Amino acid sequence: MNISISLDLAGTCDLVREPDNMHLLSSDCKQIEDFISYAEIPPYAILSHTWHEEEVTYEDWNKLPRWKVRRKKGFKKIKYCCKQAAKDGLKWVWIDTCCIDKKSSAELTESINSMFRWYQNATVCYAYLADVPTNLKNLAASRWFTRGWTLQELLAPAEVVFYSDDWHRVGTKSELSPSISKITGIQETYLNGADIQLASIGQRMSWAAKRQTSREEDIAYCLLGIFDVNMSLIYGEGHKAFQRLQEEIMKAYPEDHTLFAWGTVVPEFSKHIKSDSRLLGQEPIEDKAVHDDEEVFGLLAKSPKDFAESGDFVCFRDSKNFFRRWDSLVRAPNVVGQRIRLDLPTFKLVNPFAILHLGPELRRTAYLRLITCAALLCGRQNGSEFTFVTIPLLSCTGGYYTRTSEIVVNDDLISFPRVNHNDLWNWRRQMVIERQPRYRPCAGDIILRRFFSFLRYSMPRSVNDVSVSIQDGFIKALAPTRGRLVSLMFEYTRQTGLGLSISRVGESEDGLGNLHFGVMPVRNSFRGLDREHDHLWDHWEEAPLTQKMQLPSHTWDIEETEEIPSVLIKSERMYIDDDPSQPVDIVDIVITWTRPEWNGQFPPAY
Repeated sequence: MNISISLDLAGTCDLVREPDNMHLLSSDCKQIEDFISYAEIPPYAILSHTWHEEEVTYEDWNKLPRWKVRRKKGFKKIKYCCKQAAKDGLKWVWIDTCCIDKKSSAELTESINSMFRWYQNATVCYAYLADVPTNLKNLAASRWFTRGWTLQELLAPAEVVFYSDDWHRVGTKSELSPSISKITGIQETYLNGADIQLASIGQRMSWAAKRQTSREEDIAYCLLGIFDVNMSLIYGEGHKAFQRLQEEIMKAYPEDHTLFAWGTVVPEFSKHIKSDSRLLGQEPIEDKAVHDDEEVFGLLAKSPKDFAESGDFVCFRDSKNFFRRWDSLVRAPNVVGQRIRLDLPTFKLVNPFAILHLGPELRRTAYLRLITCAALLCGRQNGSEFTFVTIPLLSCTGGYYTRTSEIVVNDDLISFPRVNHNDLWNWRRQMVIERQPRYRPCAGDIILRRFFSFLRYSMPRSVNDVSVSIQDGFIKALAPTRGRLVSLMFEYTRQTGLGLSISRVGESEDGLGNLHFGVMPVRNSFRGLDREHDHLWDHWEEAPLTQKMQLPSHTWDIEETEEIPSVLIKSERMYIDDDPSQPVDIVDIVITWTRPEWNGQFPPAY
């Protein structure tokens, strides 16, 4: 028995058996024999096919009389395969239906983890196209090209011969490579023998984008050999199998960022807001209905389908050097719980805000989220020009980020003829990216449609029953609350600052108190604002500038002075699902200034 030991980055030890235990069927269809030593496995042919009704299983072969086995519909292709193998001078064949004991979970796991190598080591692979008549040459119509398992069965063997439904030779993989390339999206070089490990992760994933499996987990398990990784099989885990596969790939290929280059390719982020007037509340954020799915994601994809547009992405030539500088360690991607932590080059946007929408509960109300753009160390190579793939990341509370389903590939945005790893290293930034559940509003919430200010501000202070998430765009009261809710301090100049308090006062017909805002100018250094914050927190009703917001909507505009910047606050009472018992407040807080050093352009995000 040959056993190799692999140690993953988390320090766990996996035992990976070499494919030394095979059940082979004799080409005279008389017996299935076990070969327990890899060195003893004789030359064999292997069958690639799609499953249909009445397949002959390993259990059937060992328990049923031969006449019953031969009467099953699935025996037809076994007979064809064995006859062809004998004709080709081979005494043994391997067929997955009858050469794997699927009642043994251990054997099934070992077989699936070894299957790519079994196809790779076969003398010849017969690909049986049961739905292609002899007189029909339209291979693209065959179900064989849509199944997940047949991808490795196409790529692993050196020689693949295709046969029609009545076992007439259609052609070899090499002879048909132009047609197969068009059907599958696989470059001809890999169909003609090039090592598929030379293809990027994104390219290999794109080959599986249009393929399907009967069981959800198998779309991950059928790709183990394509990426040369091993993992346990857990049927019943659903989409988590593909998540685990990507994590194993990430550990095996930490420098290949094409794993993260999935999604809809766009020339610019469709949700990026560029208009100053929309940022400042002078125009609506968006005046049209939106019905698209605005789910946000972690760094990894949900399925191979997400890689449909990733077939031409390659690794940046200096990506390895980015991770191997002598003077500093750059963090390779690693999984921390449900998050992925890694170092990525980032660049700044003017007006770094994106438009998102609340759910149908609030009629898809638009609101703003802060965005950062990160460059993956991969992209498209066009001669000497290399265009990077960039992913817009939405800022979340706690310093985390989440992403949408768009990836940006644009020569005008970030394209360099001679960029090197030193440039990328200088732009690096540690990112923690995770999937954020969609925000679902509750009665009493304050939703920050706009929170726009490039003044530095302190950590918000709140009462115990209030959860504040400025970057996520909401203030959530966990219980009915009156009085003060939240306060925070802004630095205006080195000597002056601004305090802002948010409270609820009174009671309206819907049972939710009116919003009350207080603004207090302070004279102190930013580091000394804690004392001023204490005063505002304790005396929020006595702030020099206060406003009880009227219903259903109200605008409070404070003009800029030497002591404070311009402050615009708007509030609007809305109802979840138009239910009067489920009120929420939609709020804009916009702070701007015209200090002499400001040139009229909004500064980029830090």
